[in-house]
Amino acid sequence: MSAAGLKNPLFFIGVIENNEDPRLEGRVQVRAFGVHGLIPDVPRDMLPWAIVAQGGYDPNAIPKVNSWVYGMFLDGRDAQQPMVLGLIPTQFADELNPAQNGWGWIPPGDGESLAHGSAPEDRGQPQQDRLARGEYIQDTYVLQQEMGRAVDVKIGGTDKTWDEPSSAYGAQYPHNRVIKTAHHSIELDDTPGAERIMIHHKSGSFVQIDSRGVKTDKTASDKYEVIDRKQHVVVGGSSTVTILGNSYVYVKGNKIEEIEGDLQTKVRGNHLLSVGGQSNIIASEQVQIRAADVKVQANVGTMSLRAGKEMQISSGGLIGLPPKYGALTINSEKILINATDKLHMRGLTQVNIQSVAELNISAIMINQLATTWTARAESTFISSSLNTDIDAGIDMAIGGSVQTNIGGAIVNVGSGFVNLAPPVPPRPSLAAGLGALAAAKILLPPIGLNAIPFIPGSGTPELGWYASAVVAPEPVQKSTSIAGPDEPGSIGGGGFSAKDYGGSDNSSGNSTIGNVSAVTQTAATPLLDFIGNKESEGYDDISGLVSRALYPAKQLTAMTIQEVLDWQESIDQGQLSEASGRYQIMEDTLRGFNNDIGLGGGTNSLYGRAGLSAGDLFSPENQDKMAIVLLEGRGLSKFLAGTITREQFANNLASEWASLPLVTGPNAGRSKYAGDSAGNRSLTSTDAILSVIDQVKARSEAALEGSITTGGAR
Repeated sequence: MSAAGLKNPLFFIGVIENNEDPRLEGRVQVRAFGVHGLIPDVPRDMLPWAIVAQGGYDPNAIPKVNSWVYGMFLDGRDAQQPMVLGLIPTQFADELNPAQNGWGWIPPGDGESLAHGSAPEDRGQPQQDRLARGEYIQDTYVLQQEMGRAVDVKIGGTDKTWDEPSSAYGAQYPHNRVIKTAHHSIELDDTPGAERIMIHHKSGSFVQIDSRGVKTDKTASDKYEVIDRKQHVVVGGSSTVTILGNSYVYVKGNKIEEIEGDLQTKVRGNHLLSVGGQSNIIASEQVQIRAADVKVQANVGTMSLRAGKEMQISSGGLIGLPPKYGALTINSEKILINATDKLHMRGLTQVNIQSVAELNISAIMINQLATTWTARAESTFISSSLNTDIDAGIDMAIGGSVQTNIGGAIVNVGSGFVNLAPPVPPRPSLAAGLGALAAAKILLPPIGLNAIPFIPGSGTPELGWYASAVVAPEPVQKSTSIAGPDEPGSIGGGGFSAKDYGGSDNSSGNSTIGNVSAVTQTAATPLLDFIGNKESEGYDDISGLVSRALYPAKQLTAMTIQEVLDWQESIDQGQLSEASGRYQIMEDTLRGFNNDIGLGGGTNSLYGRAGLSAGDLFSPENQDKMAIVLLEGRGLSKFLAGTITREQFANNLASEWASLPLVTGPNAGRSKYAGDSAGNRSLTSTDAILSVIDQVKARSEAALEGSITTGGAR
């Protein structure tokens, strides 16, 4: 041997017959022409394994079967230590046939394992791929790509369509670098004027970037995109999305959309908007609702209509008649109509005002002109503090079934003829009749009626007659910006699962961090993570029920426990919740008792039982410690010791955190506090919470057996 370790190296040209190295080292079996002879002389399994020397070392680039190579035997004519030095591009005029030629091996019936150039369609073709040569392109994916293009795809809200870009292939030899396998290809094409990058999958899925930088990403099957953290998308121009099936969007937290221009939504089917809280429509200009039928209903509370100027109500049918006449019907226990200036009531044929008991019309001055006035009631009272004028152009009849009284210091009966008619028979009273309503029918021309409603004889208006209106907030102008979700103090997705209920049910008793072993604290980690993810969006999260204007000046984790308590106390009376941190801890829970009655603090507080002081930070580590105390108070150690069941432990946790469901009883699957004013509801399933509890049990048992390393809370 020489100093290099070579013993009369023997150079050879051969063909690769096997590349499936049992040692997975990238070796190949080579039949050296003139050395190994025909297959009957040296079977393939007896060929020596050759190492492959490659200029740009790539351990994954393994030469294909039937490739011609050159190399040398490191052990000379012993020919047992071959080394492949390079690939010889070849051109095949016929299929390789080992029985006839004695070189090259083709597995019978396994066409996909054949090297390029060994298939019938490759006869007479160089090994350089068609995609690189720019020849016989119709036999490649290019035709498939063009035939499968999506065309005439509808653009929503318009009559326009768009087409998938055509194939950008325009390669010219020798500019296209092709990496090709039996099924897939990668192209790096530097053809002048047709530069592109193409990654193609046998299914038809591909990624294409053309010479202009236009990217086409096509998936012939399903597509999944999972982002563990944030996503930011910026579209410099327009965006078009066409979905031929259904579309589902779920947002766990808040969703804010800001549109500088117009928003149009066209729905050809039904449209359902279901809101668990308050729904507001605020417009700087006009709001219009049009439909064949429009129904507005307040199921529980008050319905208020307020107009800054005029309020107009019109109907194609009659107004005030029963619905069968196509009328507008207003029905209520009490209807109050108040006009600060004038109130006009007009009917082209009749105006009917009915009262079961009394009919009172009162004003500083009443001036009534009518062609016909008929008044029938148990009692009709017309009063004014000055003058009352009743005038008829032709006839006027004033009568009472018992008696008619006309009183005054002076009674004037006008000039002309005065007829004193004989008394008429008394009319039946309301009680003696069929129970019909007393009625007063008044026909008024369109004249003014100034009225301040009050009960006659009371001396003061009845304040209850004035209906109160709900004043909506002023509309947001188009120039108003919306704060982004990453700004300090942004509202998180949690918060609705926490409410300061007070009382013993939200207390963790006398449990302390000292009562919880290191093994138990470590085992409880999955449960802490599960609760924290359901309750909030992190250690600095503030309940969504807190107005953003009331957020503290700095993040919660940068505040001391006392600062958090002081801030919670400052907003306690005006907010439904002041839940704070990863575990949405309420003020009373943190303090230990209700401070409004002078209790709490010290060693009895949650932070005290966690071994902390009010001066310690509300840090992630300290929040975890306090959460451990809450778990212990709800039976963590008892569950691990087997003195309470997993179901009992789960129900105890549901008493502490409203986002967790009860797992047994008639309300199983629901939050214990579902339906309260804070809008609490369960945010997970019974199976999910029980599964996590089982994990805690398993981790505890494994730790006691020494299979995991124990430590304190994170």
